[in-house]
Amino acid sequence: MVGNAQRRVAFLPWVPARLKASKPKDWTDKPVTLGDHLKKARRERGLLQREVAKVLRVDSMSLVNWEKNRTEVGARFVPAIIQWLGYDPLPTPSSFGEWIAVARTRRGLARRTLAAALGWDEATLGEYEGGRPPDAQRLAQLRSVLGKPPSYTQRGESHNAVPAADGHPDRFPLGDPSRRCPASLDRLGGG
Repeated sequence: MVGNAQRRVAFLPWVPARLKASKPKDWTDKPVTLGDHLKKARRERGLLQREVAKVLRVDSMSLVNWEKNRTEVGARFVPAIIQWLGYDPLPTPSSFGEWIAVARTRRGLARRTLAAALGWDEATLGEYEGGRPPDAQRLAQLRSVLGKPPSYTQRGESHNAVPAADGHPDRFPLGDPSRRCPASLDRLGGG
């Protein structure tokens, strides 16, 4: 009994007391995931999850799960998230395979969707994203959709080098990497 009595806090209703403490922020200043970026921006703007979900045209529970890093953000939602954030939070690719995945995601294209639009097997595209360099014909198809990739051979990553149309990994024809997707992909949400 003595141990229990020591844990009690006296309640004195006649003594005016107001407890004050600032609520700790529940987001990080250095976001890593898309969910972290969404939560930080939402909290800094003083918005509710349902308000942001409405703008992004997603269910509020999807936003909750993204912010808590329970689920990954689907590629189709990434363009709207980038627009709402006002910046691109996706990582800078360090290889050609990563570039394919990031460029595809920026355009809101799932791997399956891009592969189907190009007439490829999804596993083939996955191999290219994993580091296998495409042949010249497939590289040209990728460039027509995703634009001109940067050269990774300058950083000593020749195993992930992008072959040019002539097969040489260090030469690239001029192109605009900010090109829109072809009209055939616009209907798939890529434009």
